[in-house]
This record gives sequence, C-alpha cells and structure tokens, in this order.
Amino acid sequence: MLNALLHPNKKAFLATVAFAVFGILGWLTKVTDPLSSAPLLLYYLLLLVNTYFSIRFFAVITPVEKISQHTADILLGLCILLMSMNLNNALWFFMWATLLFMLATVKYALLLGAIPHPRLLKRKILVDLSGIVASAFALLGALFGYPSASAWVYTFLYLLANIYLMIVNPLYRLLDNIEESRRNANIDG
Repeated sequence: MLNALLHPNKKAFLATVAFAVFGILGWLTKVTDPLSSAPLLLYYLLLLVNTYFSIRFFAVITPVEKISQHTADILLGLCILLMSMNLNNALWFFMWATLLFMLATVKYALLLGAIPHPRLLKRKILVDLSGIVASAFALLGALFGYPSASAWVYTFLYLLANIYLMIVNPLYRLLDNIEESRRNANIDG
C-alpha cells in the first residue's frame, strides 16, 4: 500500500522515524535502569539503521501487488514496536527480535520467484537466518540468567554484522545485475 503511495526514500524515512519515536517512548516509559538497558537501545538503533536501508532498497524491487509483503511489513513493524516497548527486558526483547528475523526470513522467501534477484534474496534470507540463530542464543542466555552479558554480546555481534553488511560487503545492492554485467563485459571484451 505505502509502496504505491510513497517514494522508497520517503517510505524508509517515515518508517524509521516512526520506529525511532516508538524507541524514544519505550525508553522514556519503560526503562528504569538505563545502564542495563543500554545494549538493547544500541541494538535497537542499529536495527533502525538497517531497517531504513532495507525498506529503501526493497521498496524499489518488490511488486506493489504482493499482499504477502504488505502483511509481512505490518508484522515486522509490530515486532519492532514490541522490541521498543521491551528495552527494559532483555528476555522479551530477544524474543521479539527472534520473531522479527523469523518473519523477515519468510518475507524474503516469499519473494523468491516473484522478483528477478535470486542471489540477493538468498543472501538476505541467509542473513536473516543468522539473525534468528543469534537472537535465539541471546534469548537462551537471558533464560539461563545472563541477560546483561547476552545483550552486550548480541549487540556487539550485530554491530559487526552491520559493519560488514553495510560497508565491507554491502547487502543492499543488486548482486544478480552486477554479475550479469560482469559476464556481459567479459563476453563483449
């Protein structure tokens, strides 16, 4: 729905601002110990950066008529909202993060065959599957009585993953077209 109404940059900006507002509200209304919630806030901020680029990128290549994508977007937004309301509780935060990555995996799996970028989608799915594993381990750490350590390790790993996926080997680019261009250049050259 928003794909048809908004330019991808505007859609990404508005969604990210809305999630930032949720984060501020969650921080102001739920957090009583800022130090113990700091890694969750940092993770949430990194998630917002990633979310901006993901929305901006995929809004361009996702067919607007795909109802499954709109449904997934709503559910993903709800998970982010629930994460923002649990910045004070690592256990629930990790649970919502795990669900977020599970839903994201399904969202992009449903795009396989619907858009002509299978390598990109497979890479995105692999990244989201890694997010499930990391979130599940953080959740287990919290369940076993180590919520703070789990939060810091989880956030540090997510920071490293974001550096890699945003700077070193950017995720949000059309791999299929790059490879095709390289093949065509070799054929023509």
